[in-house]
Amino acid sequence: RAVPEFQGRINHHVQAGRRVLVSAHSQGSVIAFAALTSLGKQKLTSVALVTYGCPITTLYGALFPAYFGDTQIRGLRGKLLGGAEMGWWNFWRKTDPIGGPVFAAPAAGDAQDVKVDDPATQPLSADIPSTPSELEDARPAWLEVAGHSHFFNEDKLRSCVRYMKKRLGNDLTPGVGSRAERTVTLDLTTEGQHPSAQVHRHPPG
Repeated sequence: RAVPEFQGRINHHVQAGRRVLVSAHSQGSVIAFAALTSLGKQKLTSVALVTYGCPITTLYGALFPAYFGDTQIRGLRGKLLGGAEMGWWNFWRKTDPIGGPVFAAPAAGDAQDVKVDDPATQPLSADIPSTPSELEDARPAWLEVAGHSHFFNEDKLRSCVRYMKKRLGNDLTPGVGSRAERTVTLDLTTEGQHPSAQVHRHPPG
């Protein structure tokens, strides 16, 4: 039920002419992947994806390679907004027992498989806004291991989301609607009490 409902939400915004940023954590990233892989390429060119704590390769790929294998991952990555060099960013930690890199083995590395330090090596920057709003209390740097949680307390992830939102807005056809009208973020997260698939309209500017 979750996959077709989320797919319907994406279809609704794309058909309305909006660009969509999907932000997904843990099991939410699996739901997002399943929903997006069955959409046509024409729709996917209006969608970008950010995942964190993602178990697609660490758990699902080993058990269901026909649905979550390298071929499916490469196929989706190449069809999203901006193609393989833009459309999907994944954040992972070595201390996470569930999520991990998606595009390559840790030793090989991939620029869009972004490893974040755990424990954090510096305090959270106050200059980078959190989107969505804070789901968890900030953790002190150098002291606590976050594992599978606290991803939105990572500057790298927050910077990426802010950058992707800017790209989504700037890529719009000039003169056709405002950024607030034409871009949305759909969140699929298991952290805190944040509601699944909540829509965030991006303010102008």
